[in-house]
Amino acid sequence: MENLHASHRERMRQRLLEHGAEAMHDHEILEMLLYYAIPRGDTNPIAHRLINAFGSLTGVLEAAPEDLVKIEGVGDRSASLIKLITPICKRYLKDRSEHNRPMVKERDYGPFMSRFFVGEKDEAVYAAALDNNRCVLATRCVGRGSVNATAVSARKIVEFAVQTNAVAIILAHNHPNGSALPSRADVKTTSHVRTVLEFLGIELVDHVIVSGEDYLSLRANGQLHL
Repeated sequence: MENLHASHRERMRQRLLEHGAEAMHDHEILEMLLYYAIPRGDTNPIAHRLINAFGSLTGVLEAAPEDLVKIEGVGDRSASLIKLITPICKRYLKDRSEHNRPMVKERDYGPFMSRFFVGEKDEAVYAAALDNNRCVLATRCVGRGSVNATAVSARKIVEFAVQTNAVAIILAHNHPNGSALPSRADVKTTSHVRTVLEFLGIELVDHVIVSGEDYLSLRANGQLHL
């Protein structure tokens, strides 16, 4: 029986990979979700019981944890996993909307870049690749440690820009134990990176320095041209 359930699970995974969740019923999506909280056995009956109890997949996802665990076969692990889905979706949609918003001014990209450094105790360098409309194509950590490692930072930034077909780049790095004021090395590094990018026809929009909840734009500070 256990081998039968394992084979069924593998068929379901392959179906998802080949045809996508759009080709699956609500109870089948829920059945697969429960695989990760219930490692063995048949989760199909549990999924049906949940749909019947709460009326729909949406009803299941919005149900209170104390109501979920009342359903036969649903334990704390399953309830916790189900309750993760809605906040993940909300965060995903928020992230997508921010990526689709043009990053034109400091008030647009300053807060956007700052969030990547929340809880960061070491120095790190992030780059955001922009398209023709100044919307974010992708964001990546392009270095850790001092931003003064100019050659390494520039190479990784250029690789990232080329891989994403970026028209423009926004840089950001943090000062974990200091102020957001730029050092001479910050300005020198920015100048070098800007020169390299310009040679490839890619604009360096700005370099944002983050310190705690504060951030500073080198462009707004009049230092991007140096």
